[in-house]
Amino acid sequence: MNELGINLIDINNGFELRFDGFNIQVIFKDYYVTLSFADRPALCFGFYDRTLLFTAIEQYVIKKAGLKISFSDNILIKNKYNFLKKRVKSLVLRTHATYKRFTLAKDSVLTNDCSFPLPPIIFFKSFYLNNMLLKDYNNYSALRLLYNDIYFFIRLQLISNNNNNLYIDILDEFNLLIIRSFRDGAIYKEKDIMEIEESGILARLFDVLNNWRTFFSPDNNVSHALNKTLDLISDGFPCSQLRLLPAMTLDRPYTQFELLSYLISQDSINHNIFKKANESDIIKAMSIYYRMHRMKLKYNISYLENFVYQIVNYSEIHNGKIQGLTRKYIRHYRKGLREYINENDDDFNEQDDIVLNVEPQKPIFQYQKISNLKFLDDATSFYQESKFMHHCIKDLLNDASKGFAYVFHYQASDGSHATVLCDEKGNIIDVKGPENIINVACYEIKRIWVTPSFEVSVAKCYYNYQMRLPFKKVI
Repeated sequence: MNELGINLIDINNGFELRFDGFNIQVIFKDYYVTLSFADRPALCFGFYDRTLLFTAIEQYVIKKAGLKISFSDNILIKNKYNFLKKRVKSLVLRTHATYKRFTLAKDSVLTNDCSFPLPPIIFFKSFYLNNMLLKDYNNYSALRLLYNDIYFFIRLQLISNNNNNLYIDILDEFNLLIIRSFRDGAIYKEKDIMEIEESGILARLFDVLNNWRTFFSPDNNVSHALNKTLDLISDGFPCSQLRLLPAMTLDRPYTQFELLSYLISQDSINHNIFKKANESDIIKAMSIYYRMHRMKLKYNISYLENFVYQIVNYSEIHNGKIQGLTRKYIRHYRKGLREYINENDDDFNEQDDIVLNVEPQKPIFQYQKISNLKFLDDATSFYQESKFMHHCIKDLLNDASKGFAYVFHYQASDGSHATVLCDEKGNIIDVKGPENIINVACYEIKRIWVTPSFEVSVAKCYYNYQMRLPFKKVI
């Protein structure tokens, strides 16, 4: 696409871009940046949403002129934008930076986990006039999460406060805002922001949020334990779990790992174990769990959620620490896996009989002759391998029949066994021992395996192309 030359003209608190009879204005207001077009409503952006703003400009230019902005003009626009941003008040910039980090927080589920997200609080003048709320917003992730899900928490307060008129009024006005949809993706129109500002709802909402910690208390009294717990919550904490906190009475301060485990496990018969577990015990238990799955442990919310959701499913009462409960779950899991494989491999049902008619393709590469290495060349050998090794290699039979995968069985010098999975070029994709463990046989076959030279006939390549298999057509 050809490039377009744009005239950049300075205007009051901003700059204007002119091209082919069109003009775009970027104006720095006190609390946000506006992007104005001649034929569209002005859009609002945060001061750190430069990429989003520039994307909107580029899309408009391409639509109107059919050309891209030149590289040199892009540099000029970015330099002008950065110069004007330096003139914004430091407190406002710091608040915008806090909001940006919050929305980009790892594992955060702000958009699809909350009942009704309002426009960003950072766009409203009345917010910056409330010094107490402004300070807490910059310092506490719990308040940022609360604001993003404020509609739910107000309904909760309405129930617990016996139809308090203040909450009824705010809820009614929220319902009007919902009916009049003002949100368009992640971009907000300036006229909608101004209408909300002038409606008066924000003044009442901010008065309520001055005592924001009471939203998380079952009796509107903030204890020392709750206060310290809210201090430790991070931006990535899931809104869906935070909603459960107002129904809980905390007997001690909780870190966010301890709190999330406590909230997720509330319906478990081993709830008390999670309630008493400290963060050190939880991390040790996670290490045991992910070592069993051969996964590298990462200390973040998503890994913790996955761990707790699995462990709480253990159906027997355990007396002891969470590490012992994790080991019991692993034994139970492995026992259930062995029983499942035995049940499904002793008796083939009708579907299995159909699968048995499928034959894996022979390797199209020349692999070296290794002692105790056997290629699985029929469907029965796949099922026998699954039964003997206690894993699910039989599920790859369909892929093997199309030439996507080639499977071998290897017995090492110490008597251990491994299943070897290769791709169509003879590269080892995966090697696992019984129950998917890593044993001596796995290390040994990886050491002695040599990737063969890949020679495929023209006829074979053309056949795979016609069958939509992963080889290119050869002419």
